Amino acid sequence: MNKLLTAEGMQLKGRLSYTVYKNRVPIERYEGNNLIMDATRYKIMHIIAGELLDDPESDIAGLSVDRIAIGTSGSELNANDTEIINPFYKAIKKFNFPEINQVRFFWEITESEANGIAIREFGLITEDGSLFARRTRDKPLQKESDISIEGEWVISI
Repeated sequence: MNKLLTAEGMQLKGRLSYTVYKNRVPIERYEGNNLIMDATRYKIMHIIAGELLDDPESDIAGLSVDRIAIGTSGSELNANDTEIINPFYKAIKKFNFPEINQVRFFWEITESEANGIAIREFGLITEDGSLFARRTRDKPLQKESDISIEGEWVISI
């Protein structure tokens, strides 16, 4: 098989960036790589092979990313991670394709959302509830009613 079509050869990457605002004034900017989950790679390989694409009961159904999750776990990133701990979910605002090999998801957590959460992790979540990608913070971000976050998540191959 062509090495580009294997999980090892497929260079599926992600990059999370976000800005934290306090009273609508930027107070923090972050940009860094994330980890793509092994379950995601498995599903993509089956899609490339054309396996079970028409079967709604298949294990590749629901792969489309439709929301972001924030949570409280600062555990080390692991390709076998399957969930965000104590999640708050928010629908993706929009997406575009900045390059032929990229999709960029735009998201936002407003002042009125997720208050009281000590944010330590971010995740991209698919329609079927699977964790697609994950990124953690070194220090928790205490989400309060004067804090909002705007971000982008780029997935490239």
